[in-house]
Amino acid sequence: MKRTLLMLLSLVMIVSVLGAQGTQEIKQSGPVTLKYAFWGNPDAIGVEQDIIKAFEEKHPDIKIEPIVSGYADYHTKLMTMIAGNMAPDVMRIDDYYFYDFIKLGAVESLSPFIQRDKIDLDLYPKMGIEEAIVDGQIYGLPWGTAPLYMLLNLDVFEKSGVALPSLDWTTKDFERIVRSFNPQKDKVYGFAIDTNYLSSVLPHIWSKGGTLLSEDKSRYTGDSPEASSAIQMLADLYKEGYMPKDTINSGNTEALRRWFSNGTIAMM
Repeated sequence: MKRTLLMLLSLVMIVSVLGAQGTQEIKQSGPVTLKYAFWGNPDAIGVEQDIIKAFEEKHPDIKIEPIVSGYADYHTKLMTMIAGNMAPDVMRIDDYYFYDFIKLGAVESLSPFIQRDKIDLDLYPKMGIEEAIVDGQIYGLPWGTAPLYMLLNLDVFEKSGVALPSLDWTTKDFERIVRSFNPQKDKVYGFAIDTNYLSSVLPHIWSKGGTLLSEDKSRYTGDSPEASSAIQMLADLYKEGYMPKDTINSGNTEALRRWFSNGTIAMM
């Protein structure tokens, strides 16, 4: 779980709208409007609207203009807005893209504001703060966490006559169950992931006792026997037809969800 939170942590970033002019204070009379960018489905957007409403009630002199997009093209849209000098004032950024925005110089260090306003960093997940530190400066605060989980289609298991795993199942049990399905005959795959996302592969590496980085993040360890065996297991399942090859680096999680819902996939 510790590493799961680290990989999937979303960070709220403050855009350095002043660019090369520095961070000198700009005084403005009257209400201030801030553009806040985020991604999400309709349910998530509803949560954001509640947050915005509560913030505006507490700060009546500040109005929030939401900029919302689906996740698939969200970060590309942000890059385009930044390049066109139309960057939002505040934005959520997925951990995967954090350093890309840092390299662009598109986010401003929050360290001075944290010190000025005496923000208690103990309120946030420790690894979220660590992940946001670059050259000793904090560039973001954790907005939330997203756990990884395994979904099992109970109807598919029942129709295929495959027993459900126990709560203490192992990687050997997982591989055995995936191989219990017969995609060539029944058109049902035991398991599928989108390998375009590292977070889909990491749990298998961790379950084998492997990691991608050493504890101090100074060495790459993805070539260790443990990590290699996990990747080889997935590669064999793909090669032998037990996992759909269409999902390799597809970047189409929505398709996987449809396949899971219509009974094409037993686990995801």
